[in-house]
Formats: sequence, structure tokens, C-alpha cells
Amino acid sequence: MKIKPGTHWFSIPLLAAVVLLSGCQLAGYRTPTADEPHAELRIETNDRVRILLLDEKGCMTHSQELAEGPSFLGAVSSRTDPSKVHLLRTDQDVIMEYASPSVGKICRILFSFRPESGARYRLAGNRFIDPKGDTFFGKEISAEKCDVVMMKEKADGPQTPVPLQGRSPDLASPMCIKFITQEEVRRKYPPAVARF
Repeated sequence: MKIKPGTHWFSIPLLAAVVLLSGCQLAGYRTPTADEPHAELRIETNDRVRILLLDEKGCMTHSQELAEGPSFLGAVSSRTDPSKVHLLRTDQDVIMEYASPSVGKICRILFSFRPESGARYRLAGNRFIDPKGDTFFGKEISAEKCDVVMMKEKADGPQTPVPLQGRSPDLASPMCIKFITQEEVRRKYPPAVARF
């Protein structure tokens, strides 16, 4: 999924004001301590990865950066440390965003999963060219895409892939942005039926 930026200079303060006026509290994601039930996550990508933080109503409040990634224009390279271990809560789904900037556009993936206590995970993401990735005037043309993979690491065996639940921002209420599953999107916004 590619999203072209259209951010105006006034949109960030406006979004902050909307969030504060909506009654969403800036409740933050509390990283568990090593003594609490937790899972471990290592990030192996040069792109941006963050946890989206929600309040008790499910409204997005802010985010916690796990990997900064490069700047949008590529002027500053990624400062991600693949050896760093991030602790994740295991009592709730973690909603995350992977974003890979390229000149003039961003490839962005929103997803969630429920970490298991004591488990170790590895997140990898990259950008690639899909030769049949887009259609232009009825012809298939190559398109730049991105992909993210979560693996559960085992000390005594092969790594196993972790199923990720795709999420989409629900912009029905600008006062409270929620991230819903693909099934919820289809149920809430069914495709229009063509009538002739």
C-alpha cells in the first residue's frame, strides 16, 4: 500500500488539538519491566517501525518509535540498532506501523499481533519491485512495494512465521482515529454496487 504525503504545515498542530478536544487521554504504552510478563522483539530493517498507542476508547494518542528509519527525503540514514531488544506487553494486541520512505512516496503497512509471554520475535521488512504490481491503462506494470515479516524464534528449532492482522485507520470520526481489521473495514464500508 503506497501513500503519497499531503501534509500541510498546519496539520500536525491541528491533529494534536483534535486529539485533545476529543477527550482521548495521552495514556501512553507502558513498556513492561524484565520482571513482568513480556515478549522480546528485535528489528532487522532500515525502515521506520513504531507502536501506535491507544487510549481506553481505542483512540490513537501518540506512538512509540522502535526504529527511526531514514528521513523522508533520504538525507539522514537509518539509526536502527538490530541488536537492541524491545520488550512488549503480552496482555493486549500490539498495533504497529512499518513505513518505508522513497522519493515522493511512503510504503506503509499497519498490522497487529498478540505477543506470547516469554517468546522472542524478529521483525524484518524491505522494499521490492513487483513486475506486475500495478495496472496502467489496462497494462500490468512494475510497482515498488514493501513487505513485513514477523518470525517467532526458537532456541531449539527453526523459526516459525507469526500471522499478522492487517489494520486500517478508520477515519469516520476525526476526533478519534481507530485502527480496525480488514474484516471490520469490509463490514463497515461494503464495496459499492454498480447500477446501470
